[in-house]
Amino acid sequence: MTSAFDFTAPRDERERRARRMAEGFDNAAAARVLGLCPGLVEEKIKVAEYILARDPTSADLLPLVRHLDATRLARLAAESVSKPERAELVLEIARHAPASVRPYVKQIHDERAMAAARAEAPDDWIAPLLDAYQTTHDPAYIRAIGQIRTDAALGCLIRTGKSAPSAHIPAFALAIENAGVSPQTRHPSIYFDAFRAYVVSRDESPHHMGPGYPYAVPLCPFCQSPAERLVTLDARSLEDYALEVNPSFFWYRCNCDNGEHILVKHVDGGLEGVMTAMTDGPVPSPLPAASLLLEAFPRASIVGGPARAGAGEHQIGGFPGWIDEIFFPRVPGVNRGMMFVGSIDLVATPLGWKTGQVGIVYCFFDDESRIAVSLRQAP
Repeated sequence: MTSAFDFTAPRDERERRARRMAEGFDNAAAARVLGLCPGLVEEKIKVAEYILARDPTSADLLPLVRHLDATRLARLAAESVSKPERAELVLEIARHAPASVRPYVKQIHDERAMAAARAEAPDDWIAPLLDAYQTTHDPAYIRAIGQIRTDAALGCLIRTGKSAPSAHIPAFALAIENAGVSPQTRHPSIYFDAFRAYVVSRDESPHHMGPGYPYAVPLCPFCQSPAERLVTLDARSLEDYALEVNPSFFWYRCNCDNGEHILVKHVDGGLEGVMTAMTDGPVPSPLPAASLLLEAFPRASIVGGPARAGAGEHQIGGFPGWIDEIFFPRVPGVNRGMMFVGSIDLVATPLGWKTGQVGIVYCFFDDESRIAVSLRQAP
């Protein structure tokens, strides 16, 4: 279990332990740990090649796919697309390196992999999907165009939506919002500077997780357990996001039926609940002090296609990778969509390791109202 590995240990100690695992005989455990660690590129490649040599169909390889370079993934895609037993490997390659599988799309029959392969696809992918929509009137093609996530695809959705039947307007609005633009205002709905994120020791990043939050936190109204801070983003370190405050996002320790949202409002000198019970003030936490280390990603499409809950794929910025694609939360009392800030996979956090919480928490923020929303989807 990766929970037995202390990702919050000082960097030197963490890397020393991870390298020891990479030299050992348990490649599956090493792959799970290395997949959640920043850096250690040589070790990741070494363990991945061990697994590939032993069994290319092994699920043990999946945590390392996103860490392999584009050239290796292109070769791996070419070797794997025609082999049904490697379907999950092809899907993982498509999610993280869509260009690697696009030359072979005629051999891919998994719609999940096709959805992933569309991320930032060439413009000539748009016309066939538009023709299919206009011929069949199937809204699934609207969603497929949105999955391309380019200016050309977005323009196609906006133009086509203007003459679409009223029954299809929600599908166009959903696709447009998830393609990076608010359907109401035409302003961005995401931050295009994208980062992969890793749980590390407290002093490695200014984006703090867990203990030390100086204000009241959300409270379970049933068992009175306080929620835990998933992350507080340091606005100064995200200069291009132009955030007015350091937004904080939370999830519960308990398994009570608290719903799937936590709403909080950042106010001068504190935090207020929005339809959310709060503690009277700061509370202690049993979790280790940690932070979220951000690694700049060259594309806004950090992950294409469906999310793989439990994989530990944390991200800040970029496009959301949903378990179930939905509209972004609206500011209470206002029909204004919130900005997607990032997502945290609970399984790979101190909270998940301590309590067994699962699912992905999607983080949204509205700078004008200063309301932050933590929205969980479970697999």
